[in-house]
Amino acid sequence: MLFRSAGKNQNKKFLTQELSKNGGRVFQCGDSLVMSLPSEDIFRGDSANFADSAHPLLDEVYGMIGYYHVPLVSVTGYFKPTGDYGFSKALSMERARRVVRYLWKSGVDSNFMYADAQEAALNGKPPYVADRVLIVVRNHDPKSGC
Repeated sequence: MLFRSAGKNQNKKFLTQELSKNGGRVFQCGDSLVMSLPSEDIFRGDSANFADSAHPLLDEVYGMIGYYHVPLVSVTGYFKPTGDYGFSKALSMERARRVVRYLWKSGVDSNFMYADAQEAALNGKPPYVADRVLIVVRNHDPKSGC
């Protein structure tokens, strides 16, 4: 697989290029790696079913997680503050769970992953900015309790 033979920076550059095509981003925030994936790149329409383009992207995400000694992974589905709140939150939560399940099946320890759903604060941004999955990865340090 590409991500195992390539260096971390090369992998991050490739993932950044792939995600930026549709408004996704990869950036470092302190010790954390943050990956913002537009829902349209991962899911089919208004569903939690993976699109054909999801697997290569999630495989690259898995490759980046592999560079962390003991990764702590949070996956949050963000949704627009418009429409049916209950449906939107449930859909975003199921999408986050599906990403967690995919990463678990790929080999990430499920003891250090969790899924969540949040309403996006648009603050004047276009509504499509809200429809995304945010994956944050950092090293788990059992000694510090973090």
